[in-house]
Amino acid sequence: MIYVAGSGRGARPGGISILDDQLDPVGDAIAVEELLYLATDPTGRFLYGVSGVATGRAHAWQISGSALLPLGSPVPTGGGEPCHLVVDPTGRRLLVANYGGAAGGSVALLPILPDGSLGPATVLARLTQPGPDRERQGESHIHQVVLGADGEVLVVDLGADQVVSYLLVDGGLTEPVVSSAPPGSGPRHLVLLPGGVAVSGELGSSLLWADRRGRSFVGWRSTPSTTGRVRSGDRNYPSDLRLSADGDLLYLANRGVDSVALLDSSTGHLVTEIPCGAWPRHLAPGGDRLFVCSTSADEVGVIDLRGRRVSRVLDVAAPMCVELGR
Repeated sequence: MIYVAGSGRGARPGGISILDDQLDPVGDAIAVEELLYLATDPTGRFLYGVSGVATGRAHAWQISGSALLPLGSPVPTGGGEPCHLVVDPTGRRLLVANYGGAAGGSVALLPILPDGSLGPATVLARLTQPGPDRERQGESHIHQVVLGADGEVLVVDLGADQVVSYLLVDGGLTEPVVSSAPPGSGPRHLVLLPGGVAVSGELGSSLLWADRRGRSFVGWRSTPSTTGRVRSGDRNYPSDLRLSADGDLLYLANRGVDSVALLDSSTGHLVTEIPCGAWPRHLAPGGDRLFVCSTSADEVGVIDLRGRRVSRVLDVAAPMCVELGR
């Protein structure tokens, strides 16, 4: 099954739309307020989501065929406006990125109980460092949590221009190792590469690269351009970043010029660019398809990666995330 999270628009409520592999709707949509992100557990038996409201909430469902069965009531995430989550490889812990308001961002851990439901959140880290952009970086804003090898937890802080490395031990986090990205770049999402990371720079309209040195990232640099479509005076805000299955390409969503850039993962060279609907927020690669959530267009575009074109468009009110069932 394919699960699409939408935050809703006007009279169309937000929630989860369920599609089969042929992209046909299965059953009725499930209403959930301000649903921003979804993740399945390693077994494919459970689905989790976060609502990006002021006092964040996490949700759990059991996957039963084509149906989703709610597991208990929503659980507070310990922070405001959660926008990303990930299940650890054991399937016993859920990590949540609380984007945060004036108090800054935070990282929370919610235990996953044997029946798949969620226990109370423990806030593992609060970040409060500001950045140079007074409008967007008055305080830390956590946009993503990424799990690395050997218990490493990488936290992407758009507000402070930082990537922070922790180790997850005994339900807590070790002291952080902080790596500073270029000032004002606004790191949003990262992918792990052999020997380093690539990071989308939302505020600097950039794709950033850094080399790993232990748990630090050094030698920050940016690709010449994430798009060939920018005209004088245009603003572009890169959002999601994904690595192709073979590791050769990076897929980068460009909000503003409204495209998906395909870049060489070793050089950063722009290979090609595919136009898409307005304000692409999230990408989900699966086989020969790449799903693009174009939030302002109320559509999910399906890119045929072989033909490198949008082959189908699905109608979803303010789509935020696509999660492919296991």
